[in-house]
Parts: sequence; structure tokens; C-alpha cells
Amino acid sequence: MDDGLQQASVPGSEAGSLPPEPEGVARSVTDSFSVHVAVLDENGTILTTNRAWREFAQTNPPVTANVCEGANYLAVCDRATGCGADDSAAMAAGIRAVLRRQEREFVLEYPCHSPDEKRWFQARVTRFLDDGVPRIVVAHANLTQRKKEEASLRQSMIDLAIQETRLRTLVQTIPDLVWLKDRDGVFLACNPAFERLMGSRVADIVGKTDYDFFDKELADFFRVNDRKAMAAGKPSVNEEWLTFASDGHRALCETIKTPMLDAEGQILGVLGIARDITERHVAQEKLKATLAELARSNEELEQVRLHHRP
Repeated sequence: MDDGLQQASVPGSEAGSLPPEPEGVARSVTDSFSVHVAVLDENGTILTTNRAWREFAQTNPPVTANVCEGANYLAVCDRATGCGADDSAAMAAGIRAVLRRQEREFVLEYPCHSPDEKRWFQARVTRFLDDGVPRIVVAHANLTQRKKEEASLRQSMIDLAIQETRLRTLVQTIPDLVWLKDRDGVFLACNPAFERLMGSRVADIVGKTDYDFFDKELADFFRVNDRKAMAAGKPSVNEEWLTFASDGHRALCETIKTPMLDAEGQILGVLGIARDITERHVAQEKLKATLAELARSNEELEQVRLHHRP
């Protein structure tokens, strides 16, 4: 930093001190920016740079000589080769467009990776007049942190989409009936198995309640169990006979209703899952009948034995 910049101070900071020159104030201000700033003349020659620009050039050789004061920035862009050549050509074209007043400003996002890290920047080109002579301001802002956050967000969204797809596939393919209601009993979602119970497509179920599909007594029964689950704040289990509207068959279902909570613990609604346990019920009834028959047979045998006792 030159002596003039080192001596620049705030007006009135010292008793009797003279106000700093406007140019010194301007340079002190631009030197405080984290954005890399350079001012070019109408031919693309770099007239002045701020501290951030110079420090970046010094820590990223061999670019130092190419972008120091006195170098022609347009010529550097025109001569660029390799993977960054397209961005450099776009930058040169943008600067010329702003110089000719074909564009008010030009903005370009581009990668500028180092051996140690991946980096991204945004270049912004604007024009102003200095005593009637056109000047160009080139500012490069470091977007690396934003790009990393965007990449992390994109990956999180991809991971979430994969999880949602897997969950949706699971819900759509399991034989159990699955449905979701809000606090007022209005259906929010359901799976194909539940569609068969209702005899309607999901689009015709969502937004309606049990009272739109069942008689009042059965709808009241469902609603009471919904309220019990929400009041308990934990899953509730009950068994109920259901008649499927799709084909008229009846099934005994074990239904688990679980209150759904938001991040603050407030109840959003009820998740219902019902499993057909008809076969299990029939098997249990057969087992009971068999055991009862066995008990009767044993009793009869005991009576015969007692009858024939000498």
C-alpha cells in the first residue's frame, strides 16, 4: 500500500488534521471490499485495483503479471486457452458490450479452481464516465461458499427425493390399508389398498370424510377412534369388520391409528394402518372349536371310563 493510502484517515479524527483527498477516500473504501475490483480504461488496460484484487493475484501465480495495473485485461481474456477459454471469451465480449453501451452491465459466474480447492466466482462489469472518458469496473465476488451450500442442498433434496420415492413405493405396494386424515377427519392421502375399501380413487377420497362413504353409525365409530388416538398421543389399536366397496367382501382388520405431530408437538392429524387378519381370526376360531371338541371328547371318554369301572 502506498504512503498516501496508509495516511488516509477519517475527517476530524485528529484535531486540526486536513480532510483526506477524495481519491484517497475512494481507494480506502474499495480496499475495504472483499470483492476483487479493478478499473479499466476504454482499451481494457487496468488503471487501478483494490487490495482484494492484488492479494488474490499475489497468492495465485502465474496470474499476477496478467492482471496487475498496466496490464491489458481484454488482451489477457482474448489470449486465454484451456478449460477456462470459453468463460474468458465471454468475459471479453461482455466488457466490450458494456464499453459500447450495448449492455448496461454484464454478469458471469465461472469456476476458478485451485490445486487445493474448488472455487467459483461471479464477475460483474459496469461502466462509468471519468471526466467524460468511459471507464469499466470489473468486480469478482467469491461464490464458493454459496456454491457449496447449493450443492449440499441439491444433494439433500436428491436424498430426500430418493427416500420419498422408496417410502411411496412401500406405501403403494404393501397389502395393508394406509390413510392419513387431518384433525377434522378430512382425508389427506391414501394408498391403493384403501382405495379398494372405499371403492374410489384417491383423487375422489382426498378432501372428504368418513361420512361421505359410510353410514353415520360406522362413521361415528371411526371418528371416535380417531379422537382417542389424538387424545392419547400414542398409537391406539382396535379390531373392526370392514366391507370393501370394490367387490363387497368383508374382512376383519386390526387397525392402528397414530397421531401425527409437527415439529412443535402439535397434532396435525391421524395416520391409519389396517391389516386384514381375517385368516388369522378364522384359524383362531377353528382352533377354539377344535379345543372345545377335544374337551368334550375327553369328558365323554371320562364318563365312559367311569361307567365301566368295576
